[in-house]
Parts: sequence; structure tokens; C-alpha cells
Amino acid sequence: MTIPTLDPETVAGEVGTEGIDHLVAKADQICAYETNRIELANQGQIASLVETHRHLSIEEDRIADLLRKAPPQGNRFRLLRRAIFCWALTLLLAGSGCVLTILTLAPYRLGSTTWLFALGVSALTPFLIDEVLSHWPTIVKFLTPFATVAALAGIMLFALIRGYLLREQLWETQTSTVVIDDADGSEQPPRKTDFYASTIPALSMALLLIAFSMEVGAGIALFEARRSRPDESEDWSALRRNLANIRSQRAEIMKNAIDLRNEPAIFEARFHRDFYRALLTNAVRKALMKALLLAIGASCLIAPKAFAQADVDMVIAIDLTASVAVTGPDKKSEFTKNVDGVARLLAQIPTGAHVTVIGITDASFAQPYILMRALVGSDPGYFGERLTSARNQLLHEWKRRSAPLEPRFQHTDILGALELTSQILAEQPTARKEIFIFSDMRQNTPQLDLGGRSRIQEFATVLNHCSPIPDLTGVRVIVLGADSAGSTTAEWRQLEEFWTAYLRQAGADLERYSALRKSPPTP
Repeated sequence: MTIPTLDPETVAGEVGTEGIDHLVAKADQICAYETNRIELANQGQIASLVETHRHLSIEEDRIADLLRKAPPQGNRFRLLRRAIFCWALTLLLAGSGCVLTILTLAPYRLGSTTWLFALGVSALTPFLIDEVLSHWPTIVKFLTPFATVAALAGIMLFALIRGYLLREQLWETQTSTVVIDDADGSEQPPRKTDFYASTIPALSMALLLIAFSMEVGAGIALFEARRSRPDESEDWSALRRNLANIRSQRAEIMKNAIDLRNEPAIFEARFHRDFYRALLTNAVRKALMKALLLAIGASCLIAPKAFAQADVDMVIAIDLTASVAVTGPDKKSEFTKNVDGVARLLAQIPTGAHVTVIGITDASFAQPYILMRALVGSDPGYFGERLTSARNQLLHEWKRRSAPLEPRFQHTDILGALELTSQILAEQPTARKEIFIFSDMRQNTPQLDLGGRSRIQEFATVLNHCSPIPDLTGVRVIVLGADSAGSTTAEWRQLEEFWTAYLRQAGADLERYSALRKSPPTP
């Protein structure tokens, strides 16, 4: 019985979706349980670290309090000289304060008690400032600028008072000591001075500021004198090292505590990352497996002959005769250009290639001149490194073997080179066959001479002189460096037509016949 409303594709999609949702829900539950377990397991360690951090903080405060009383770092004799200087300055400033206090109390006629009170006041202020600085040494950074400003202001007020005094002296100098009666018998009234009335406010302010700066300076000098004296009651260097070590331990404890607090969240993030990555990787792996199976199945349908055709049997023929010794406008001979052309061709050799380099001489077939033979592996390497290495080795070997070569043969036997090439290519019957010829293609032997205009004849007329014609069926032929030095363009065209007809008769495919040396890519 069939249910009409049932859609198998819809049901399959819902089942697949529910299966994924169920898997994700189970993974979230496992992640939540493990996160809770890590959080509970880390609470004890976090509490221990917090307590250790608290004890280290107390110890740090204790050592820091001791170091506040430590003498400055430096040479013992330098500290002693600094202490003597600060004590002398303290006594001088305290004595000045005492004298000012006595002068202030003198009009009240308190007798000997004035001295006792002045001494107490002059010692009290430096002592209190020293106590404050001993507990809060950083205050000296604020007291010193204020005291400096007050001292400068007091000195400037004293300078103002000296200005008033100079003015009074000038008035006194200009005033005559002789009284001269006027014509009407009246006398000049004496000038009234206002020096004291005008300078008392400035003097009061100057004394106030100077007193403030003197007392603060005495307190700071007393503090520095006490700090500068050599003190070996503690190993101050060891205390400083302990303080640095404690601060380093506190930083490490804080890092560990933060790591323990963040461990549950880190685990949760890592768990979800790995879970979804596994899902995606599994899906991609299955897709790739299916694609691989399809590729293998398709490759099985290809005939074995197709795989055999992936190999290349390549013959490179380079002209070593005197006809290519011609030098061009660039001061390079055609022979040198042919050698460079072979090098560029070897730099493009494909994988699975069997390469043979032969020389075109005056007896190319009767006395074969094999310059180099090589076989390139079929594995290019994952990044093509094996193919690159093979090409580099070919180039190095070709440069070594081509260095002593010279265009020394007087006749050019291209027909013999083609006969030799046909036999070399016959050794690899299943490979794709290619011939690269670097020559001016001017056959010059007693059998056939194509070196001059009158000697380039129709193929049919010289066919008997070219027999037997080699079997080059299916061979790809590329002629490069077929220059026209010493001949006209018409002669070059006639020579091209001759070789085109000859190679067609041999069954070859003449793909290019060019005076240039840029080889086409191997298919």
C-alpha cells in the first residue's frame, strides 16, 4: 500500500537534518558537562593562588616600608659627605629660624624664656617635616617646588624693599641741608618720608615666605641627612632582590589565576572548533572520495594506448658545419644562436621525455655524432621540484658538452641526419615523436647540393637523388634557425618548399619552418 502524500526526498532530508541536530545537541551537552567540571576543579587552585597572592602582597608592603628607610645607593664615602653637608645645612637653617624667632619675640621682653621658646620652635618644624617625609617620602616631590617658589618670591620681595630704600637714599641726597629764605620770607617745608609705611606689607610677606621655605628646607635637609648616613642594619641589596622576586611571583600568580578562570571558556571554544571542523572535514573527505572514485572509473575506460602516448621521444639536430659560422649584426654567429636555442628548448622539456641531441655533419648517417641522450622521469614532484631539477641537470650537461663544439665540418648532410633520426625514433614505437632541427637547411653533399640558387630544384627532379626516403610517419618536425644569410628571399622560399615536399613525402608533419629560434610549446 502506498501513501500518496509521502515524499521520499522530503523524508530523507528531514531525517538527515534531525540526525545532525541530534548530534550537535549531544555535543553541546558533553561540552557543558566538561566545562562545569573544569570550573569546579579549578576553584580550589584559584583560592590557593589568591591566598598566596595576599601573603606576597603583605610581604611586599613590609619590604617596601623597610626600603623607604634605606640610604641611597652609592659609595660609602660619598654618602658620608652628603650626610655631613645635609646636617650642616639643617643646623644653619634651624639656627636662622631660631634667630628670626628671637627677633620676633624681643619686643615682648619675655627674658630668657624667649631663647628657650625660639630653640623649641626652630627644632620642632624640621622634626615634624622629617617624620612626615619618613612615612610618605613621595611628598618631597611636592614640598620642594613649593619651598623653592616661596624662597624665590621672598628674595624678590627683598629686592623690592631694596628698591624703596634706594629711592629714599636718592631723595636724601638731593635734599639740601641749608635752608634759604624766599624772597617773601617763607621757608621750604621738610619732605615727609613714607618708606616704612610702604615697605612693611612687602617685608611681612617676604619674611613669611622666607620662613616657610627655611623651615621646609630644614626639614628636607634633616630627612636627607638621616637617609644619607651609612646604615648596615639591613642587607638592602638582598631586600631589593626579594622585592623584585615577590613582584615577579605576584605577576605569575595573577597570570595562572586568569588562565584557570578562562580555562572553561577556552575548552568550550576549542571543543566547538574541533567538532565543527571534524564535521566539515568528514563531509569534504567523502566528497573527495566520491570524486576520486569517479576519476578512477573514468580512467579505466581510457585505452592503455592513451597512457603510452603521454611519453615523448624527441630528437634535436644541431648544425655543426661551416655554413652556420656566419656572424650577424649582433656579433654572434648563427652557430652560437643555435646552441642557445637548444638550451632554451631543454629548459622546457616535459615529463616522460626521451631526448637525443645529434650533430649535423658531413656524414651525419654514416658516422653518427650523438652529443647527448637523456630520459626525464614521469613524476614532476608535488611542487614540480623534480621536473625543475631534471631541467637544470640537462642545461648544465648541455653547457658542458657544447662548450668545445665548433662549426668545423665543410659539408652539410641533413638527409643523413633525418635517416639517423628515423632509426632513433623507431626505438620508442608507442611514444609521441618530435624532431627539432637547428640548421640553415642547405644540404651540401655530393649526393645533393642545395647551397646555391641554381641548385635548388623541384622535388620531383631530385627525388632519385634523395632515395631512400626515411619513414617519419606521424613525426612532428620543427625547423628553427633556417636563416637566409648570403641568399635572397626567393631562394629561401624555394628551399622551404623543397623541404616541405620532402618531409610530406616522408610522412612527417612540418609544423614550423622559421629563421627564428623560438620553439613552440610541446603539446
